[in-house]
Amino acid sequence: MVTTPRSDVQYVVTEYGVVNLKPLTTRDRARALIDLAHPDCRGMLTAEAKKMGLL
Repeated sequence: MVTTPRSDVQYVVTEYGVVNLKPLTTRDRARALIDLAHPDCRGMLTAEAKKMGLL
Protein backbone atom coordinates (compact mmCIF):
# COMPACT_ATOMS: atom_id res chain seq x y z
CA MET A 1 0.00 0.00 0.00
CA VAL A 2 1.22 3.48 -0.84
CA THR A 3 -0.03 6.57 0.94
CA THR A 4 0.56 10.17 -0.01
CA PRO A 5 -0.05 13.01 2.42
CA ARG A 6 -2.54 15.54 1.11
CA SER A 7 0.16 18.20 1.28
CA ASP A 8 2.06 16.31 -1.46
CA VAL A 9 -0.80 16.33 -3.97
CA GLN A 10 -0.90 19.45 -6.08
CA TYR A 11 -2.58 18.67 -9.40
CA VAL A 12 -5.31 16.16 -10.17
CA VAL A 13 -6.26 15.57 -13.81
CA THR A 14 -9.23 13.64 -15.17
CA GLU A 15 -11.07 13.66 -18.47
CA TYR A 16 -13.35 16.26 -16.88
CA GLY A 17 -10.68 18.79 -16.02
CA VAL A 18 -7.68 19.68 -13.92
CA VAL A 19 -7.43 21.26 -10.48
CA ASN A 20 -4.58 22.64 -8.38
CA LEU A 21 -5.34 21.41 -4.86
CA LYS A 22 -2.36 23.02 -3.15
CA PRO A 23 -3.99 26.32 -2.09
CA LEU A 24 -7.41 24.82 -1.23
CA THR A 25 -8.98 24.10 2.14
CA THR A 26 -10.27 20.60 2.90
CA ARG A 27 -13.83 21.66 2.05
CA ASP A 28 -12.71 23.27 -1.22
CA ARG A 29 -10.63 20.18 -2.07
CA ALA A 30 -13.66 17.94 -1.65
CA ARG A 31 -15.77 20.17 -3.89
CA ALA A 32 -13.01 20.41 -6.52
CA LEU A 33 -12.53 16.63 -6.62
CA ILE A 34 -16.28 16.03 -6.87
CA ASP A 35 -16.37 18.48 -9.79
CA LEU A 36 -13.70 16.37 -11.55
CA ALA A 37 -15.63 13.12 -11.12
CA HIS A 38 -17.88 11.54 -13.74
CA PRO A 39 -21.20 13.45 -13.82
CA ASP A 40 -23.13 10.29 -12.89
CA CYS A 41 -21.11 9.99 -9.66
CA ARG A 42 -21.20 13.59 -8.45
CA GLY A 43 -24.51 13.34 -6.58
CA MET A 44 -23.40 10.27 -4.64
CA LEU A 45 -20.00 11.81 -3.87
CA THR A 46 -21.65 15.03 -2.66
CA ALA A 47 -23.99 13.07 -0.39
CA GLU A 48 -21.09 11.07 1.06
CA ALA A 49 -19.00 14.20 1.59
CA LYS A 50 -21.90 15.79 3.47
CA LYS A 51 -22.29 12.65 5.60
CA MET A 52 -18.59 12.85 6.45
CA GLY A 53 -18.87 16.54 7.37
CA LEU A 54 -16.67 17.72 4.51
CA LEU A 55 -19.39 19.82 2.89
